[in-house]
Amino acid sequence: MPVRVKPLPTVDRLAELFDYEPATGLVVRKVSVNYNAPAGSVVGNASNRRGYKRVHVDGVLLFLHRVAWALHYRAWPDADLQIDHVNGDGGDNRLENLRLVTNKANSQNRQKVLAKSGLLGVSQSNRKKPWVAQISINGKQTCLGYFSDPNEAAAAYASARKERDNG
Repeated sequence: MPVRVKPLPTVDRLAELFDYEPATGLVVRKVSVNYNAPAGSVVGNASNRRGYKRVHVDGVLLFLHRVAWALHYRAWPDADLQIDHVNGDGGDNRLENLRLVTNKANSQNRQKVLAKSGLLGVSQSNRKKPWVAQISINGKQTCLGYFSDPNEAAAAYASARKERDNG
């Protein structure tokens, strides 16, 4: 039996249902869906471990950052581009935190936060200096150095990431 895929709702349909506040990243209901989702309520719940929020619209499950983008720019993003959360927080849908990127750029932006350090691009090392900073550049892992303090390693990562993203 063939799988039926529902089409995306139109941007006009989204505008009937929601308002987007670019400064806060909140999407708010214009109309009441039921007593659990009244008009004026904030839309979206965390959907996965990256914290992306989702909402159902006319039977289609949508990521909230895509809804926010469509509401603000009055168009869905191109199919070959993705919406990246600049700060890595999938729940932060402020307009300044959203950007269109290629799949490759989006993959480079994803860095695993290691439990030991809790910092992007920083992990524990077995060397004399216990912290190492690493970054992915063009699909290759690059060591940025070894550090005594995890915050120094995080600063090295942040500097390299800024250079990678701007250069």
